[in-house]
Amino acid sequence: MYKPNQESDQGTQNFCFCTLAIGAKYRALAKDLAADLKQFSDNPLVILTDQPQDFNQYSNVQVFKHYQQSVACYHDKRYVIVKALSLYDACVFVDADMRILKDVMPVQWEPGISARSCAKILQHYQPLTGRPDRIKRVKLAKTIAQKFNLDLEKVNFVSEFMFAVAKDSGKEMKFLELWEKIGNYFELNGVYDSEGSVMGLAAAATEFPVQLDEMPKIEFFNDKIDAIRIRKGQIDPATRQLYFENYKQKAFQQRSLFEKVTSRIRKYVRHFYALIRLRVTTLKDFPFYYQDTYQDKDS
Repeated sequence: MYKPNQESDQGTQNFCFCTLAIGAKYRALAKDLAADLKQFSDNPLVILTDQPQDFNQYSNVQVFKHYQQSVACYHDKRYVIVKALSLYDACVFVDADMRILKDVMPVQWEPGISARSCAKILQHYQPLTGRPDRIKRVKLAKTIAQKFNLDLEKVNFVSEFMFAVAKDSGKEMKFLELWEKIGNYFELNGVYDSEGSVMGLAAAATEFPVQLDEMPKIEFFNDKIDAIRIRKGQIDPATRQLYFENYKQKAFQQRSLFEKVTSRIRKYVRHFYALIRLRVTTLKDFPFYYQDTYQDKDS
């Protein structure tokens, strides 16, 4: 098991990679990520998971027990960042289903959030026509913007599958606390994902910097991103074939009927329990969560 050196060299940023691995599917995928980072990086991997013992064999991993907190797990990324920043100056969150392909070059992360994509929220959700899901997300973002006196035209969407967070004189903790609060608001209104919007809103409200960084020093595989790259002719499909096959094998494992039924029951129970916990939590701040002041001019 990896043990961090809390003392970083003067002028050298002490950072880690980190991810969330809840459930057998994501634990299996995260093992590949751990193996990649052991081969290609000197930086450790911090993992929050429901089964820590699954990662005992990886000497580059710091693993911590975690029980799902958010309704659909998307905002549990926040807990990963909190843990990682309690150990290091900065962290790079990567989704558990990603792969690292080559040596990770030395990098110094700027204070705040460094994201591979950080278009403005309103641009990210265009076009709205015929997309009620996008319309709902924009309305929620507008409500939050008004609550914190933000100009939504200037608020960034943070690409959530890979991003870095570096400490900034304590602003990072205020950002993480507000991420939880705004995330609860979105979930209370039936939007369980959209952590990219929530991060952008929380960062803007706490003046936590968000900057574009395409992260050229980290070469990675992501099934959705690489499928787009292949369609655009940016990469040779042959160089990704094995990665796609491995991903499909682990992400879509065959399960017995009993396993499918029990999994569905557990998922329903977790969802129901999380909704109850969310309701109890939000009632403690009734004005913020239940008294909206935003009125859409078009409604």
